Amino acid sequence: MALPNVVVLGLVTLAVVYFALRTFLNATQDVREPPVLATGIPFVTPAIGMAVKEVKYLVQLRDQYHLPIYTLRLPFYRVYVVNLPSLIQTAQRQAKSL
Repeated sequence: MALPNVVVLGLVTLAVVYFALRTFLNATQDVREPPVLATGIPFVTPAIGMAVKEVKYLVQLRDQYHLPIYTLRLPFYRVYVVNLPSLIQTAQRQAKSL
């Protein structure tokens, strides 16, 4: 009988952590920044994807979302990914203001 309580407690804890991370992500995203991608688990999924797949992860995201520029949120870092060559100079000029 104790096992189901542990499972329920674990699931509730995971849900609370997920929604806390999602809320933190939305609350700290500046409106001047490129849109942030809605990845599975905020901060964690992009970190694992970049660690495991490296550049292939960025290609996968480009093909999946079809955005010219977007923000990847990693723990303690923001990564701005530019997929449209014509936006590179603009992004470099704007980088100092973000």
